[in-house]
Amino acid sequence: MKDKNFDKIAFPKLSDRQIEEERARIAIRHQKHRKNRVYLMLLLLLIAGITVSVLLMKTKGEIW
Repeated sequence: MKDKNFDKIAFPKLSDRQIEEERARIAIRHQKHRKNRVYLMLLLLLIAGITVSVLLMKTKGEIW
């Protein structure tokens, strides 16, 4: 889960402990964003599935 530039982030005037805490906080934030994208994609897939089902019902199973 390491980014290429993750270790290059500079935190001026912070102790080593504070730097590690800040990096951990940033990593957690990235995980949450990634999880939100997954949920959004699943929601869009569900909507697309419902739309296709409704269209198939309206056309009585004829695809085109």
